[in-house]
Amino acid sequence: MLDRRSLIEDRRDGLRESMIELGERVAGMVVEGLEVLRTRDLERARSLVAADQDINGARRALEQEALLILAAHRPAGRDLRLVGVSLEMVSELERIADHAADLGRLLLRHPDWNPDSRAFISLLRLGEGSRRWLDGVLNGYSHGTGKAILSASGAADFATDRDLESINDDIIAALRSDPASAADQVALLWMSQHLERIAERATNIAGQLAYIETGNLEVLD
Repeated sequence: MLDRRSLIEDRRDGLRESMIELGERVAGMVVEGLEVLRTRDLERARSLVAADQDINGARRALEQEALLILAAHRPAGRDLRLVGVSLEMVSELERIADHAADLGRLLLRHPDWNPDSRAFISLLRLGEGSRRWLDGVLNGYSHGTGKAILSASGAADFATDRDLESINDDIIAALRSDPASAADQVALLWMSQHLERIAERATNIAGQLAYIETGNLEVLD
């Protein structure tokens, strides 16, 4: 029994380390997405889009590992929650990578993108807020502090909503002053939606981490 338990722990800890590595890679894509917006570098945008394929492959490998652990070892309690949540978390991380890559895809579709400066500043503020929130959530996973991270989600959501409102106001003002800039403003609007979704998915992960610690399903509501 002890040998069996040790094997479960080894597989569980290996899965956890792989999840941490995937989280770091995805967080790096978000950072690169913001740099692509700042620099409007089309080559970096192409590299960002290409990196998304690697994340898709990593997701499939981690899903298979989690399912093998469930089938072969039948974990219980916190171990079961950790492995089960990994299946949800890897999906959220893969979608965050998609949102980051979509920033590059949008720039490639609008290579001459020239947004209103005020709206652009608001966009970067939203992006930095989403990046910091994601980093905080992933740090909570690494250190087992998901419940504490979840308690901060209200402030993160408020900041995201505030920045989105600011972007929308700036876009409306830009369209009134320069209707010909509509294509640039629409691209910026889509970019803001992807950055907002990064923050939302990070909040979803925070709820899943709190569930690992507490076993309370209400934190996922």
